[in-house]
Amino acid sequence: MLKLSNELKDALMDQIKLELESFYLYHALATWLESLNWHNASHFYTEQAQEEFEHAKEFEKFLVDMGVQVEFKQLSSPPSSYPNIEVALKAALEHEIEVSHSIENLYKIASENNDVYAFPLLQRFLEEQIEEVALAQEVLERYRYFKDNELYWDHRMKRKDFNTE
Repeated sequence: MLKLSNELKDALMDQIKLELESFYLYHALATWLESLNWHNASHFYTEQAQEEFEHAKEFEKFLVDMGVQVEFKQLSSPPSSYPNIEVALKAALEHEIEVSHSIENLYKIASENNDVYAFPLLQRFLEEQIEEVALAQEVLERYRYFKDNELYWDHRMKRKDFNTE
């Protein structure tokens, strides 16, 4: 059986919690946007939520494949509403930055403990976070540009309107 340090195991379980909280945050944001009839933005964040859920599953699979029993932690509740769209989008960007710092920390822990089997997974997620932060920043910048015409902003929130592939 391949081994991981206890420090990395614990940190990876914390990361699963954070990824599931990301899912929960984006799902709540999508629901709030839908309640305001911003259908395209809601759909965009529904897709983001699913992506975050898949990230949690990737970390889970890695731990299971490494012979680790995954322990699930209690999730924090996301906001159900925001004062306005800009505040919500800033919160999404700040959350992505938090996730980035968490993955940086995982890489540091893996390096310090010579947990070499984690490096490919963590490298992939470091690269993913570059895209995630850039996308969250772009969404916020687009909103700021179009906030006098929120209907057009919502219209331009289709996944195909972003350079995500």
